[in-house]
Amino acid sequence: MRSSLLLLATAFASAVVASPLRPRADCSWPGHCAGASCKSSDDCDGDLECVNKVCGGAAKPPSNGGGGSTKPPSNGGGSGGGSNGGSGSGSGQTMNNVLVTFYGFDDNTNESGDGFGADVIAHPGLGPKKHARAKEGTGAFNDPITFASDPKKFPPGTIIYVPYVKKYYIMEDDCTECIHESKPHVDLWMGPNADTKGAVMCCENVTGKDSTTIIKNAGPGFAVDTNSLFTPACTARGKIEDNTCDSVNNGGEF
Repeated sequence: MRSSLLLLATAFASAVVASPLRPRADCSWPGHCAGASCKSSDDCDGDLECVNKVCGGAAKPPSNGGGGSTKPPSNGGGSGGGSNGGSGSGSGQTMNNVLVTFYGFDDNTNESGDGFGADVIAHPGLGPKKHARAKEGTGAFNDPITFASDPKKFPPGTIIYVPYVKKYYIMEDDCTECIHESKPHVDLWMGPNADTKGAVMCCENVTGKDSTTIIKNAGPGFAVDTNSLFTPACTARGKIEDNTCDSVNNGGEF
C-alpha cells in the first residue's frame, strides 16, 4: 500500500512526476508535438492527447442524449495489436482534471510499512479477479489492473477506465498522497510482482498525466489495449528524462 513514508520524498518526487508533463508550448519530443499524427496519446509529447489521430487535436463533444453520465471520446475502436473489445461505447461518470500517476513493486510500501518493494494491497478480494496482491491484468473490464487512491473518493472495488491508456482499473489500495491532493488523484499499478531494480520507476515517470479524463464506475464496452505499459522502450525513454531512475532500488530514495 502507499504509505505516509512516501511523503518524505514528496518535494523531490513531485519533480519526477512532473518531468513528462511539459506545457504544450515547450515541446521537447520532436515529431510528437501538437499537430503530429498519432495512434494513441503515448505517441504525443507531454500532456497532449491523441484526438482523431492528431496530437492535441480538437475532439467533438460526445452525444449522450442527456442524463447524468457521459462517454469518453473513442480511442480508435478495436483496431491494432493488443486491442480487444468495445468501440468506446461504455458507460460511467466522466471526471476531468484528474492527476494520474503510476507505482509498482519497487516503490510500493511493504507489509511492515517501513520500506519498499512489495505487492501488498489494502483491499484484497474485490472485483472479478479477487486479487490477493496488486496485479497488472490485461486491463479488460473483466481483468482490471490494481489502482490506489483516496478510499473516500473512490470506494474499494470501484472500477475506472483510463482513456489515454485504454485500460480498466480497480480500486484495491490506499494512497496517502492522493488523500492530500486538492484534485482527484489515482495511482495506477504497473509492471510485474517482482523487483525490477528501478526499471519500472523509469517507465512510471514518463507515463503519468498531470491532468486528464477518466471514467468512474465504468461499464463494459470501452476499447482496451491489452499490451503492458511497462516495456523496454518506456524504460529507455524514462532514462533519457531521468538518467538516475534505474539506479534506484526498492523506492527508498529518489
